[in-house]
Amino acid sequence: MELMEGTLKYIADNREFLNIDERRAVALMKPILKFLAFMHDDGYVHADIKPDNILFGNNDIKVGDFGLAVDRRDKTSNIGIRGTVPYMPKELFCGGEYRASVDIYEAAGVWKYLLTGSHPWAGYEAHAVMFKVRRE
Repeated sequence: MELMEGTLKYIADNREFLNIDERRAVALMKPILKFLAFMHDDGYVHADIKPDNILFGNNDIKVGDFGLAVDRRDKTSNIGIRGTVPYMPKELFCGGEYRASVDIYEAAGVWKYLLTGSHPWAGYEAHAVMFKVRRE
């Protein structure tokens, strides 16, 4: 296993110092989205895409932490809520299945964090997010 230098969270938290603008953010997100397409084509959903799980180093970006990944071919692995609440899409709080759209939604949350330094539900506790999302 190779040693990575840090996470996308570090880059996002230091975006002004590192001059992260929209163009550079796109360059950072491209390998993540390509990897997710590869993973989805193989029948898997990561289920926990967030800045802490995206690593950088050696001029490369990699997705890590596959502990919550779902094998779409195994229907029993698609049971229960898993992931990091501020990045999870609404359908998961309402009993929806883990599919590629879950990772894409979470990647959009990472994109927002990269550009603004805040996740989609900044200011809310996890239980408040779940309550609010289920009611809307």
